[in-house]
Amino acid sequence: ASPVYIDTGTGDDIVPHGQAVDLAGNWCGKGVNVQLNTQQLPFFLPGLALGHVLPDFIGLGAATNWLDARFRGVPTAGNCA
Repeated sequence: ASPVYIDTGTGDDIVPHGQAVDLAGNWCGKGVNVQLNTQQLPFFLPGLALGHVLPDFIGLGAATNWLDARFRGVPTAGNCA
């Protein structure tokens, strides 16, 4: 019943980007209100988890704004295709 925000990076070296996209698609298919936010980043220094953590820092503003809007009761339509 709650909307979901998923932040992912194309260069994630821990959780593959495609896996996050598939998760969002599966939940959208079940009627969940999903907002998928993708950070377009290359793979760099694989194995150090930078590709996993960096998208969260880059997307922090958007994620905080999304969460703040939910607490203020502003509805979201998500971006399910």
